[in-house]
Amino acid sequence: MREGEQEYWDGVADQVVRPDGGIYDNWLKRRFIGQFLLKCEWTGQKVLEIGVGCGASAALLSFSCGNQWSYIGTDVSLKFAKAAGRFGLKVIQADVLSLPEGEFTRIVALDSLEHVHPLDRDKGYEEIAKRLAKGGLLLINLPVDVSSHDEKFDHGIGLQDLLSLEEKGLILQKYERYSIHYEKYLRNYAFAVMTRLED
Repeated sequence: MREGEQEYWDGVADQVVRPDGGIYDNWLKRRFIGQFLLKCEWTGQKVLEIGVGCGASAALLSFSCGNQWSYIGTDVSLKFAKAAGRFGLKVIQADVLSLPEGEFTRIVALDSLEHVHPLDRDKGYEEIAKRLAKGGLLLINLPVDVSSHDEKFDHGIGLQDLLSLEEKGLILQKYERYSIHYEKYLRNYAFAVMTRLED
């Protein structure tokens, strides 16, 4: 974990998790992401999530399969990990360089890989590829536009990153751009699905 990362994301968590237990989130984008994710089967899957945040997407998936899955989430923020725990999710503090051991049939990274420092990406992508089971799916949501996060912790992400994951043995199955029209502005995103092919 790089210097200042936990403190920065703990600060973001303070803005997202309300004192009354509610959550401020981009619910419109969350609905789009949910529609993509719910096209996949989650029952009986072994799932790793990178950058859980408040846990809203994982809670939706847990509900969709009646909690009949094995799930572990990671976040660099202890405050986000605690918030996600309210949904009954097992979340540990970890970054992409220190992911839990094991093979997972689903790895989920929703608006998180762009926060991995460029110098850590090659090793981080190697760690992701090592943990994706053959035939498993890596599901990524990535912003196309510049975000409002501090530049020190937001480095952008694009097709080059998907090519880097392909160099680690993953295959891009789907890449779909989408836009969300907010009241005063437009934001562009992409949803990607990658797999590790069976031998």
